[in-house]
Amino acid sequence: MRAGMIGEVLESKSPKFKVGDIVHETHRAPWAEKVVINDSDLQALAPLPGGLSNIHYMGAFGGTGLAAYVGLLHIAQAKKEHTIVVSAAAGATGSMVIQIAAKILGARRVVGIAGGAEKCAWVVEHLGAHACVDYRSPTFKEDLKAATPDEVDIFYDNVGGAVLDETLARMKRHSLIAVCGAVSGYNSSEPMTLRNWFEVVSQRITLKGFFLFDHLDQIPAAMEQLVAAAVDGRINLNIEEVPATIEDVPQVWIDMYTGSAKGKVITKLEG
Repeated sequence: MRAGMIGEVLESKSPKFKVGDIVHETHRAPWAEKVVINDSDLQALAPLPGGLSNIHYMGAFGGTGLAAYVGLLHIAQAKKEHTIVVSAAAGATGSMVIQIAAKILGARRVVGIAGGAEKCAWVVEHLGAHACVDYRSPTFKEDLKAATPDEVDIFYDNVGGAVLDETLARMKRHSLIAVCGAVSGYNSSEPMTLRNWFEVVSQRITLKGFFLFDHLDQIPAAMEQLVAAAVDGRINLNIEEVPATIEDVPQVWIDMYTGSAKGKVITKLEG
């Protein structure tokens, strides 16, 4: 498995980089304490304004935040008058979508879906959602209906499965679902079944799957808006840095997929 990486140049035979430069590989770096890598795979990192740490190039200003911004505003074409629902709202991407919808776009109603009362409280109090629904609750279906009295214009889905199924029943006619992920099925061998799939037909719902790297032309504008919102305090940069040896990495990632973290989790390799 590969991942994005921020590292310091220890030795260089490239005219592009010198020893001490801080560099970034977006998504294909190997897990290693030290690595030999082609200069064509790296980007030099410019210091962020406002004293922001370069670590945020792995979160709010990396694939996480950019997928949130591009998916919501470019793919879904979200508007201020919309009711927007976000699954995995306490996760790395979802937490950014909530903030972009509530604090940058200023959408009329922003509703998160997360696992547990603690996370739901965090989504409302820390991220700025108008409401958050606990998908683990036995009354999830009823709670989602109560949280979306005017139905849903945009659903930003990171989960799939039962969460998608119940949300399909709350979508407006001619609404849109931006499909960013399907975390409910990543570690499951069970097929995904959707009882409410016919809602796509009856409500004329549009589903759009997307991959950030198909929309590179949108990144400069997204970066400008996200950095400005972070510097002026409109959005919170939620990042948890977990120190780990290379041997600990599998357990760190297992913990992440059990839903124990809030916001973005970064693994800091220690020798």
